Amino acid sequence: MSYLVVLNKTFLTRLASDLHFQIEQVLSLIGIILSIQPSLF
Repeated sequence: MSYLVVLNKTFLTRLASDLHFQIEQVLSLIGIILSIQPSLF
């Protein structure tokens, strides 16, 4: 039982860090687009 809890916690932590990394990438991409072509927005 405790093995499943540890496995689940590890999976959730990895999922959260992957999601955080993707959000950072998207935000930096939006920042680059805004700085290159501010007239579009």
